[in-house]
Amino acid sequence: MAGLPTNAPAKTDLINSTFVFKQGDDTKTGKLTLQKFVGDTESVDDPQAFLNEIADTQGTSEGDATRKQYATNNVIADGDSQKAAIEKFDVQVQTNINNITTNQTNIAANLVLITNNTRTTFANEAIAASGEITKSDVLLDQIRRVSGDSAPQTSSTTPFGDCTNTVDGVTITLRGTDATNTVTIENNDIQFGCILNGNAELGIYAQIVLMYDAVLERWIEQQRNF
Repeated sequence: MAGLPTNAPAKTDLINSTFVFKQGDDTKTGKLTLQKFVGDTESVDDPQAFLNEIADTQGTSEGDATRKQYATNNVIADGDSQKAAIEKFDVQVQTNINNITTNQTNIAANLVLITNNTRTTFANEAIAASGEITKSDVLLDQIRRVSGDSAPQTSSTTPFGDCTNTVDGVTITLRGTDATNTVTIENNDIQFGCILNGNAELGIYAQIVLMYDAVLERWIEQQRNF
């Protein structure tokens, strides 16, 4: 800023016009840096820019009536202060995190049920004379490959053994894997037996689908491909 003219009297109007107008509005040009003391690295380099930042008025002007109006009014409402807006946003974030955690817990809790509802295949099992075929009581869709143990064999009259704990509706597909060492499943109307449309001899590629009825306590033929 300009100084006073040489030997000029220090009158109010001259000082006001030369420096700043103490009794009215005035505009500072240039930048004023504020320091606590010389060498203070945390000084404010530009107070006006700093005021704009802390007042959240960037992109708006002083007195702008729309500066607290938001594009959408979902959680944050028009007129909310920065503090209120941040607190509302924080609550929503935490709520969403809690929901995600709850969903993860529900998925984990139901993972067994999800797994039980998928189709599960098994390696070949050699069945001995009057032997039982391995089963799962809970897997709803099982494909089990079978062959006779070193010769053609007929399974037990209750091919899957004790089915007391078998879930109603469990379906097992038996698939033969050997043309010579076949497995025969007999029609037997007894507890845990199989209700078939005739005995089923399972050679290579032959298969039969059985579904367990927990009320009747029988395995009932659904279909066969031979």
